[in-house]
Amino acid sequence: MNRRLRIVIMVCGVVFLGILVMLSPIFSISDIQITGNNRISSDSILESSGLIEPVNIFIFNRGKAEKELAKNLYLQDVSFEKIYPSTLAIKVLERQIIGYIPYLDSYLCIDENGMVLDVSASIDEALPLIDGLRFSTFTLGEHLAVENKEAFNIIMTLANLFDKYDLQEEFINKVDVNDVNDIHLHIYNIDVAFGLISDADEKIRTLKAIIQDTLPDSRSVRGTLDVRVIGKQYILKVLT
Repeated sequence: MNRRLRIVIMVCGVVFLGILVMLSPIFSISDIQITGNNRISSDSILESSGLIEPVNIFIFNRGKAEKELAKNLYLQDVSFEKIYPSTLAIKVLERQIIGYIPYLDSYLCIDENGMVLDVSASIDEALPLIDGLRFSTFTLGEHLAVENKEAFNIIMTLANLFDKYDLQEEFINKVDVNDVNDIHLHIYNIDVAFGLISDADEKIRTLKAIIQDTLPDSRSVRGTLDVRVIGKQYILKVLT
């Protein structure tokens, strides 16, 4: 047997072995571990990744899966890790939604960077309604081009503070920046005069303490609260 024939036989053997491995049920992905997804369902991730039907771990097209998942604007990043022989770990990072902006008869859903993620007919989550941003048009998947930049920056600052002090989903249901010198927050039925954005961290921290200590059932209270001046005695005026 000459050298060339031996090489051909070896190559064919390797190819045949490779085909056997790729077709072997041992390497069929049977365990898929998805972490980090709260808003995006696991079924949706599996469908976009082409993993509804059994797939061989060697054949799984990671690049195609990433490209398909990137079409979901709520998804910021995703990574795949193959754990041989049959496990696939998927780590998901979702965008942080900060609130809804009224637009005609619907609402724009924006993330912490001001990107428009969706248009909804209703407010579906316990997130603030953002009032006072001026814009003429928008594009899904792009940053909202607002005319009043200062008001937009205030919204971003407040969103970070709401997240820092765990206020966003629990209490704040509206942020009004129509007048940047006279910001208002709405906590259920309480109109909070916030004033300027200066000292915002201390104001939010104080506001949370007031809510927790004075208003254990703030849903049932209608009134006004003024936190514009740091150090001033804060008085809740209940409306009847």
